[in-house]
Amino acid sequence: MKKGVGQFIVFILIFCFFAIPLPYYPTNSLIHQFTNSLIYAEVNLLEPLRPGIEGQIPEKTTAIILEGLGFNLADNYWELPFLLAFRPTTDYEFGARVSIRAIKPVNKWTNGITDTLIAGKYIFFRESIAYPTIFAEAGISLPSGDFDRRLGNGALSFLLAGGMERTIGEIHENIFLNYRYNLKNSDDYQFGNVFGYTAGLGYPLKKPVKLAENILLVGDWKIFGELKGWYHTDDIDKGVSRANAKNELYLSFGVKYKSKWGKYALALLLGLTKESSSYQVYLSARY
Repeated sequence: MKKGVGQFIVFILIFCFFAIPLPYYPTNSLIHQFTNSLIYAEVNLLEPLRPGIEGQIPEKTTAIILEGLGFNLADNYWELPFLLAFRPTTDYEFGARVSIRAIKPVNKWTNGITDTLIAGKYIFFRESIAYPTIFAEAGISLPSGDFDRRLGNGALSFLLAGGMERTIGEIHENIFLNYRYNLKNSDDYQFGNVFGYTAGLGYPLKKPVKLAENILLVGDWKIFGELKGWYHTDDIDKGVSRANAKNELYLSFGVKYKSKWGKYALALLLGLTKESSSYQVYLSARY
């Protein structure tokens, strides 16, 4: 078995072990009686492929916690991010993402740690009859990934973002805009800046999913349809533009599931431009 394929299988098994929720049995099981409600990280910059956006902040925490992970699969590429969170109040929060990535730029797989992203969110307005939820986010990307192996930028990057969400009837509308400014690294190479955008709709499913005659998967379900895009400006190599600007655009279909054991999401993104990957699949589990 090829090394890249073997690693892919190992990480799929790890993700399934941590991410698959326990089914709910409509009985007085010990698991059901003693499971407490859990908390979830909500900084959107940490998971740009996750369906929908999160404009709310759950209960505050008293420490930095490891509370989730994801899995991203695309053409000759996969990534396994681990997610940290800290919420000192219900108005703002901080989070971080540390990832393991594998890519196949030519004929050989390479893998390792990527750049580390630290970000925060502040809520300006919570949704009411008069106005929607409005929030802002900011972040910094630290060069922990190897630039020579295409696992990182080799320099600091700064991110700014803003989002809005509104519920009209049972339809959930969301917009999220973000911008990433990349600095020049020690090899005199500067990756192009990136403007990202998401616009979409969500709709709740109220009925539980029946797995078997006596097994129901209960919880909050929501389906999403979105457009997600990223416009990359030209990279600059030793002061010379590489003229490699690209426009990624995806049609995203997703589902979210929230229960007492955690919050899970699955998204399928279909590329709409020649610069886009033909597909991307993203799974997320937060506890």
